[in-house]
Amino acid sequence: MSVIEIDGRVYFRNREVDRYQIPFSELSTLAMRDVPKNSHLEILEMPYPSDSIGGEIYDGQSLSIYGGTDYLVTEECRGRTIAGLRNAFPDTEQDGIMPNPLISTRRHAEGVSINFFLNIDLTTTPDTLIKEAVMPFVDGFQKLNRPTAHVFVCHASEDKPTARLLAEGLKKIGSDVWLDEWEINVGDSIVQKINDALGKVSHIVVLLSSHSVDKPWVKREMSAALMRQLSMNEIRMLPVLVDNCAIPPIISDLKYASLNVGLETVVADLEKAIFSSISEPHVDIA
Repeated sequence: MSVIEIDGRVYFRNREVDRYQIPFSELSTLAMRDVPKNSHLEILEMPYPSDSIGGEIYDGQSLSIYGGTDYLVTEECRGRTIAGLRNAFPDTEQDGIMPNPLISTRRHAEGVSINFFLNIDLTTTPDTLIKEAVMPFVDGFQKLNRPTAHVFVCHASEDKPTARLLAEGLKKIGSDVWLDEWEINVGDSIVQKINDALGKVSHIVVLLSSHSVDKPWVKREMSAALMRQLSMNEIRMLPVLVDNCAIPPIISDLKYASLNVGLETVVADLEKAIFSSISEPHVDIA
């Protein structure tokens, strides 16, 4: 009889469900290749919502880890729920046959059921530790259960390419991002759209550059954000230095991130700043 051994502990296959069952906290140094051939391993007590069906490994023709979950939402929340899932989980279309993750919906009397399924093929990397293999699931579900962050990206038009890249990075970490080219359509009042956005956002990311620091509308947006931050503590300003420009006196006492260290590092710094400053609990993705 095949068994799995981890640090002196022995795990037998549960014949009732025809699979091995090991808590996440006990995986230790277990690698993908250590799963007995033609068997399943169910990872118990995963650090994400209990209604998710995930953490299973199948070792047959291929070595893969897969999992998913179901949501029941209203028709109005359908699009937002799907968008949240796509932002939280990477697109790993490995075989080109179907999207991965696979998200499907079904309408019925109670609302719309949304099924999410992600499969990660690790056949070519069998030495991967199982704890590392499941991290895309853990990270994704943690993003889904974060508080909602509404981020406004303030920038000069000359810095549009940088603003776009930064906005995309912020979306990937689970933020709801307001970028002018995504939100303002032909015929819209630019001033009204910006004022409406500033009245709803939780954070404003300001790109500081030689192009932006003297722009009247950039100064106006910073001033409006600072007034709300000081008077009602409703918004936080997060400066990002694009080039070697003078820091406006109005925000000279704020610590800034610098793109000199790279976009990925800046996004990571902003992620920490954004979500550490939001304390209200998240209830439901929809």
